[in-house]
Amino acid sequence: MDWVKAMPARGDVLFGTAVSCSDGDGFGLASEAGRVRIRLVWIDAPEMNQPYGGEARRALWGLLSGIGLRVEVKGHDKYGRSLGLVVRDDGVVVNLRMIEIGAAHYYAKFGHGWTSMREAEASARGERRGLWALAHVHRPWDWRRQDNYHVRVCGVK
Repeated sequence: MDWVKAMPARGDVLFGTAVSCSDGDGFGLASEAGRVRIRLVWIDAPEMNQPYGGEARRALWGLLSGIGLRVEVKGHDKYGRSLGLVVRDDGVVVNLRMIEIGAAHYYAKFGHGWTSMREAEASARGERRGLWALAHVHRPWDWRRQDNYHVRVCGVK
């Protein structure tokens, strides 16, 4: 199955299964439209080169693997990924669950999510779940702004 050349439109609903997981907030979806790159909307997981990045990726794959998914397309990012609200066949909202288990931050900059996401992050932080158990927590958007991040990670200035 090839990657979709035309992006699903905002408001589209896709059904399928996860076929790959690039990090804690991105995955490949095999859908009726073909393979689509999905970025979970309203959350931001640690980068793969920052503390808890690998754990976040494993947590996301654990939530996605082997179960049917429904993705509500909320828009697109500058990398050509569809921004999606992901709901499993059993009703679990993956975006919210990643925050609840402490594997991702609520992305308040694009905070059109639910109040429950902010509350879930406060609860995870208070109970020191997941990344909140680390001695020093760096928000991914701050991590990406560090000097030389793009040179170290992307090989570009």
